[in-house]
This record gives sequence, C-alpha cells and structure tokens, in this order.
Amino acid sequence: MDYLIHIVTLSAIYSIAVMGLNYASGYTGLISLSHGAFMGVGAYSSAILLLDSGFPFFPALIVAGLVSGIAAFLLSFPLLKLKDDAFVLISFGFGFIAQNVFFNWESLTKGALGIKGIPYPAIADAFAAPRLAYFFIILAALLLCFLLLKTLLRSSYGVIIRATRENPKITQSCGHDTDSYRRSVFVVSGILCGLSGAFLGSFISSIDPPFFSYH
Repeated sequence: MDYLIHIVTLSAIYSIAVMGLNYASGYTGLISLSHGAFMGVGAYSSAILLLDSGFPFFPALIVAGLVSGIAAFLLSFPLLKLKDDAFVLISFGFGFIAQNVFFNWESLTKGALGIKGIPYPAIADAFAAPRLAYFFIILAALLLCFLLLKTLLRSSYGVIIRATRENPKITQSCGHDTDSYRRSVFVVSGILCGLSGAFLGSFISSIDPPFFSYH
C-alpha cells in the first residue's frame, strides 16, 4: 500500500509540472527545455525557506511558485525574441545554467550533496498516515491547477493564446500583443512547475541537482 501511495503521489506531483509544460508548449507552441530548471527553482526555494528560515509549508509553497514565475518572466524576454530551434536551444541553455548553479552555489544549495530533511506540511503530520494525507493535499492542488487552466482556456484569453500558436500575424493584426500573451503563459507555466518542484522536495524529503536536468 505504501508503494502504491508513493507512485500515485509522484504521478500527481509530476502531473502539475506536465500541465504547466503543456500550457506553454501545447497551447502556444513554446517548446521549452527549461521547465526542469523551474521545478528546481521552486524546490530549492521551498526547501531553503522551510529549513533555514522556519517558514510554514504553505507560505513557502507560494513563495516557491512566485520565485519560479519571476525566473520564467525574466527568461521570457530573451526567449520570446527567438523562434523555433533558437528558442529551444536557449531554453536548454537556461536549464543547463540553472543546474550548474544548483551544483556550485554550495553555501545556498549544498551543492552535489543536496538538501536533506525537507519536512512534510504540518497538517499532514497531524494524521496517522501522513503520506496518505500528503497525497490528498497534492491531489487537491492538482485539481485546483487543472480547474484554473481549464477556466483560462475557456475564456477569451484562452482563444487568443491558441490563436497566437496558429497564426501570430493575424492575431497581431487584430490588435493583440502576442508577446505579452505568450509571456503570461510562460510565467504561469513556470509557476506550476515551481509548485510541483516544491511538492516533490517535501515529499521525498531531499533534493539534489540531477533531479532538475532537462530530462
């Protein structure tokens, strides 16, 4: 039973990241290899806040998502000036740089040793079966993320971001700033990956740089 809970919990965690990646790549055509790095940014941000600053889990989770969103926002400026292969290569380069930062900024990330002892949320530890309780927390987060994206994609905003994928020139001719729409999608995508990384670090209780390669 514990093994089954472990597998379905990991599946739910990675599903949040995959929804973020699909939101960018599937709906706006932004083929990115940087989303593993966004997971890492979220995981390390959350772990550092939980262990070094004594943050409660859920505020640390929110901050992790925001930090990943800021990283995606900053990266979007050079990325959105590029197309096709150049976009993919530069996004890969960011992931490679981020992993090297995780390896070499030892005073913050503990380098190749990683960060150990990342705690569960206190609310999960209050139950007799904390791993099962944590699964339901992540399942609730997964459903909330799914509903958020579903609502966005059914709105007029969702119509425009799909139009930027199909024909950006026609979308621009209708008066829409396609770069702003694509940037907003990329940021939301980064936030979801950051949340996923924070959940992952807490669930497995330790993180290290190889977790967050472009693979």
